[in-house]
Amino acid sequence: MKTRKVGIFTLVVAVLFPNSGWAGKTQKYPVEIVFRDASDDGIQSDGLGAYVDGVDGVRAQIIDDRGRLDFSACRASRKDNVACPGLRRIFFDFSNPATDALGAAADPGPTSLGLPFVSGLADSGMAVNLVDVNEEYLADGLLGMSEVGERRLARSKSNFKDSNGVLFTVRFRPGNEPDSNWVLVTYLGGQVPCDDSTPCASWIIEAWTGTFTDPMDMCCPTHELYDIGTLVSDNTNDEGDYHLPFLMTVTVLPESEDGGGPGGGKGGGKGKRN
Repeated sequence: MKTRKVGIFTLVVAVLFPNSGWAGKTQKYPVEIVFRDASDDGIQSDGLGAYVDGVDGVRAQIIDDRGRLDFSACRASRKDNVACPGLRRIFFDFSNPATDALGAAADPGPTSLGLPFVSGLADSGMAVNLVDVNEEYLADGLLGMSEVGERRLARSKSNFKDSNGVLFTVRFRPGNEPDSNWVLVTYLGGQVPCDDSTPCASWIIEAWTGTFTDPMDMCCPTHELYDIGTLVSDNTNDEGDYHLPFLMTVTVLPESEDGGGPGGGKGGGKGKRN
């Protein structure tokens, strides 16, 4: 039987565009997020359906100052020190450690604290940045993906705390954790912003195993991806590598007739259509 951890989950998908000339008021586009929830996924939903911006304490928005997705299953206020209401959660499964060709742990590291998943909830978070093979940020992030089926590499970092307040981080970032790998983002089409008469943009974000060919990579366009993330404690201690497959679909919510998004975001700004 698998060991599963119930955690409070935050996801941020961010892409910087330092060379962009666009400037103006930051736009926030509410989205809904649906997890695949395959039986062997290492990151899954709580089984209560889509995570929708503004519902049950969820924050799920694309913020176009950096083309990033900001997703928090528990919208607690750190400023006011308000505890999470615990209405929505995320399941983590760390029962499948990665091994090398000889069957040994790929990189067990100096497991100073070990897995934090014994009992109780964990305050968790994730940041995902779309990058090229050199881990340079892609211009406009999610909003810069324009061709249906376009795929891009991403690096991610997932933060959470155990019951003792110890910070743990799962990284899909081969530049820092060589036994881990990138996650993959696929653009499915649609428009930002959108309404009931226009198709809304959507993307798939996943930790995936397979061969990815990047037509924009002039150096080495073919990459072997795999679903391994590295667990780190206190930002420095290597706690080993684990298979953590997951897939989630992110879809922009249509705006209301007055231009306000369902989650409080406003329309306007940049748009796309396919």
